[in-house]
Amino acid sequence: MISILSIEDLKEKVTSLLQAEALAAPSALLDAKKLGFFKICIKSDCQPPVNNLKSLLPSPCAVVFHRPALVFRDAGRSRRPGIAANIITYNLLFQAYLDVKKPELALEHYKLFKDNAPLNPSVATFRILVKGLVDNEKLEEAMEIKEEMCVRGFIADPVVYSYLMIGCAKGSDGEGVFKLYEELKEKLGGFVEVKPDEYTYGLLMDTCFKEGKIDEGAVYYETMAESSLRPNLSLYNRLQDQLVKSGKLEDAKSLFEMMVSKLKMDDEAYKFIMRAFSEAGRLDEMLKIVDVMLDEETVRVGEEIQEFVKEELRKEEREDDPQKLMDEKERLKAEAKARELEAEEAKKRSIVNNIASILPLKREEEKSEDDLG
Repeated sequence: MISILSIEDLKEKVTSLLQAEALAAPSALLDAKKLGFFKICIKSDCQPPVNNLKSLLPSPCAVVFHRPALVFRDAGRSRRPGIAANIITYNLLFQAYLDVKKPELALEHYKLFKDNAPLNPSVATFRILVKGLVDNEKLEEAMEIKEEMCVRGFIADPVVYSYLMIGCAKGSDGEGVFKLYEELKEKLGGFVEVKPDEYTYGLLMDTCFKEGKIDEGAVYYETMAESSLRPNLSLYNRLQDQLVKSGKLEDAKSLFEMMVSKLKMDDEAYKFIMRAFSEAGRLDEMLKIVDVMLDEETVRVGEEIQEFVKEELRKEEREDDPQKLMDEKERLKAEAKARELEAEEAKKRSIVNNIASILPLKREEEKSEDDLG
């Protein structure tokens, strides 16, 4: 927070409500509160007084105002004509406190709002509070706001639930994420647009890995892969790394087979699983990976991969195997192409023969017509 003039100096300098609006900048909210200015409203024609008050502040405290300034009204004074607080005003205040990492003050002002303002919170109010509290690591308080939203009769909001899911994931509470999801689905009658996203699944997986729960991390990945989400290569690599490190090579193999057609793998991803097979002495399975790569039309087995495989196979004097495999693949491709060409030629010959068999009949019909004529 930027420190401005002392409270005593401010009490002397701030003599009007319009001057007080400079205190509403997020960098000075605490000072405004200490002065007793805690109810706010929007006024768009207040920039001149703001500029005047800024001249009273030390140069390091110059503030750029990116949105309408906030005018604080002393609780004991009557409302000024033409200045009226609305829900947007209060939402801005809550957001400002949360942005400067003061969630307690945001909640304090929310309580003042509930107890005193002749207004009701909006969906945006709850979204601002829940997201801000989650960002400030106040998940329990965010959950309470969600419950209050339900008590007030608001329909379960998928956006609010998504913020809470992220908070649970950051707090290593994977069960909490899916509990929220099921709760939201129940309240919305079975149809839910928001689901744990790739980021949330990634947090859950990393949490499992830190706790040594590799199998649970793999389940999260599989759940994501089976949903409408598209697992990215980064998450795949993180899971493969954990599976191999924990000696679960068969699981790593199954994961590769499941995802090889779904992900655009780079050379490093292929090399990782091949190296794992090689280090386990399973060179034939390493060669099967090359076989898979050769079958993929979008994959090019470049020189780097070839050299890597040869080097691994050289340990058992099998460095010629990759070339034999590629030659065999080329031979099979050539044979397949030849069969394809032969099938096309056979089709052409069949068409010609059919035409040839029809022509004599056509000529005979024409001759019969001439004879009758």
